[in-house]
Amino acid sequence: MDIAPYIACIRRHVPRLSIRTAVPILSGADSLVLDVNGECIFRLARRPEVEARYEKELVLLPILAKALPVAVPQVEYVGIEEGRIRFIGYRKLSGVPLDHVLARGGNEEGLERALANTLSALHRVPVERAVACGIIGYDADEWKLWYRRFYILIQEDALWLVEPVLARSITREWEEFLSDATNFRFRTALIHADFAAEHILCAPSGDRVVGIIDWSDATIGDPALDFAGLFHDIGECFTDRVLARYTGEVDESFRRRIRFYARIIPFHDLRFALVTGDEDLRRNALAEISREFGGAQSEKA
Repeated sequence: MDIAPYIACIRRHVPRLSIRTAVPILSGADSLVLDVNGECIFRLARRPEVEARYEKELVLLPILAKALPVAVPQVEYVGIEEGRIRFIGYRKLSGVPLDHVLARGGNEEGLERALANTLSALHRVPVERAVACGIIGYDADEWKLWYRRFYILIQEDALWLVEPVLARSITREWEEFLSDATNFRFRTALIHADFAAEHILCAPSGDRVVGIIDWSDATIGDPALDFAGLFHDIGECFTDRVLARYTGEVDESFRRRIRFYARIIPFHDLRFALVTGDEDLRRNALAEISREFGGAQSEKA
């Protein structure tokens, strides 16, 4: 894609910044993310509703900086045109993604303790403060409704892509989850909502977490969701050890919800692929869905 218009937008609003290099590190449906000079991250909105998320982050991030035991991005640059936030920029947080650190033998106990402390602190942030920042809030009933609607979209957009046996397996698991009232009796909290390994930055020594990035999906909802990325990316045993150190409320269905949220991650990827036309992502998401729910490749030719 042509990133020149986005670089020009940054230059208009931050003329004092000498842009020597600008490397795209993500080009999604929501934002273009540029690494500028190897020092700064700029996220540029590609849709109007994303601009509203940036506005919420501007208010939320300073609160998180005080509440959490790790660093979060601190916005230094804001591009506003016609009353709309077109981009935000901040200094890159140093660190190595969690999965990379673990792959080379990081200190699992230290990282588990740090992650538990971070999630415990995040989920203690008063919901009222998050609402005041403009963060969308869901109670348990609204949360269930959101997942019911997402399931309908999957039925319309995805189930026809797989073989009938796999489609029945997917349908059964979704309907069992949605029909079990114990899955929707949780106490809501402010959550990151995309607490994946790539968003967790660790010290190069591999013994501690130093920063959490990408807060654009932060919402008020089920705290179990913040363990799903760990379950999906790192594994069940690691996640259980983090959960054992977590000081938030763990109700009767907490672990079951973690597992379900982790298993449906490829459906989010598939929906994104269908919207953006990303054929590689579509193919990979379908393969993962097949492994999770069918155990064999079941995509229709």
